[in-house]
Amino acid sequence: MDAKFKDFSHDELLAVLASTKSELAGEDLSFADLCGINLSAADLGGADLSYANLSDADLRAANLCKTNLCDANLRDADLRGAGLCDADLSDADLRGANLRGADLSRANLADANLAGADLRGANVRRGGPDRRKAERRKTDRRHSPDAD
Repeated sequence: MDAKFKDFSHDELLAVLASTKSELAGEDLSFADLCGINLSAADLGGADLSYANLSDADLRAANLCKTNLCDANLRDADLRGAGLCDADLSDADLRGANLRGADLSRANLADANLAGADLRGANVRRGGPDRRKAERRKTDRRHSPDAD
């Protein structure tokens, strides 16, 4: 965890982080105990939250794109509508998390525990070109006048 947060008690840390939601992008909050924190709509893009305890956290509509959440505890966290594109969620505990409508495109979910997680409406595409567009291009090429 970044030195500027090290001397805070648990309650002080939660209060400071909740009041500075827009200034958390790229911060090092690894190993932080943020259980139950409200960071809804916060910008945490590119932050290091590896090994952080975010159980029961409110992260609705938060920007967590390109965030390191490796080995993080996100058990029962509310991540509805959160942006998790390109995030590293490897080995994260997402049991019971609400990920409805979240953007998990290109996120690393290797060995993440998603037991009981709600993924309805979530984007879990692995990236690359849209498969339907790629198929359409392939079909168009087969039926073009130049095709053999």
